[in-house]
Amino acid sequence: MAVAFPWHIMKLSKVQRLYDACDLVFSSPAQAAPSLAEIEWLRQLLDGIEAADVGIDDGEKSSSSSSDDELSPKSAARLLPALAFERITYVHIHQCDDFSMGVFCFPAGAALPLHDHPEMVVLSKLLYGTVRKRSYDWVAAAPPRSGERKRNTNTPSPSSRC
Repeated sequence: MAVAFPWHIMKLSKVQRLYDACDLVFSSPAQAAPSLAEIEWLRQLLDGIEAADVGIDDGEKSSSSSSDDELSPKSAARLLPALAFERITYVHIHQCDDFSMGVFCFPAGAALPLHDHPEMVVLSKLLYGTVRKRSYDWVAAAPPRSGERKRNTNTPSPSSRC
């Protein structure tokens, strides 16, 4: 679902455009889960966001994609320095019943504990630095093969009964 925003929407900040798109996709009562096309649209918007767009100075020079956004913070004095984070910090952007937006800021070497996001669509973007991610899937027990019955291990087999 590629949507071309009108010119007045394009003047909004990148974060506002992402919010508006999330509101459209996740607040829709028509379907329970977003389509792959909608996820791709959100991913493209997320790919365009840089650290400065959420108020963080990553120590890099601003690229042209941030400087062409009129409402993007341009002054380094208004940005949080990335190296100042001494513990994992969550910067809240938005939360409602349908979706939430926020930024996790990690100091070097920090790790989140193993956790789950049941019944959620999670889109993530690394704004600066490097990350190592591990993902796991729940393993369901294989169904018994046809003709095979599940044996109770607490009951002796017929051949060993007295």
